[in-house]
Amino acid sequence: MIFRQLVDPDLGCACYLVGDGGRAVVVDPGIRVEPILEAARDEGVRVEAIVETHVHADHVSGRELLARETGADIRLPAGGGHESGAGEPLAAGDVLVMGRVRIEALPAPGHRPEHLALLVSDLARCPDPCMLLSGDSMMVGGVARPDLAVDAHEGARSLHATLGSLGSLPGDVELWPGHVGGSLCGGGTL
Repeated sequence: MIFRQLVDPDLGCACYLVGDGGRAVVVDPGIRVEPILEAARDEGVRVEAIVETHVHADHVSGRELLARETGADIRLPAGGGHESGAGEPLAAGDVLVMGRVRIEALPAPGHRPEHLALLVSDLARCPDPCMLLSGDSMMVGGVARPDLAVDAHEGARSLHATLGSLGSLPGDVELWPGHVGGSLCGGGTL
């Protein structure tokens, strides 16, 4: 399995390159796609899918530029109300497979109603999940803002339910957030 976290130092936003067998998916790409393309070349993988965990309010996505550069399919959270119409819906329960890597979409509303988290299994090691790409729902030292897309109380109730659901995952599942320190949405520092 290949796994690379790529952080935009200006925004503190993280995107991920995940794959196996020469194939990869990019999760939550920022507008600067050159580091993603370079990482894919370094790892010897072809980017076949681009997944957004949610509609981003804090940065401009590079999904369409990256798709033009790679020919990858775009997968957007179902119900996200995307203005461009580009991309196929990705719903909770959908699974992507890249070689021996399995990625399952989990519902994670709260930050945004359509928000998904992605549960990653490295089937070369074991069938159990090993990582959670939480998008903006969970972050190191904090959780997402619940007031960006809906009434704050409604968002907080949804986020509370999401945290309970994601918190029931096995304790050895690694958390990889969509923001790191230095982000306005994240906590702490790099």
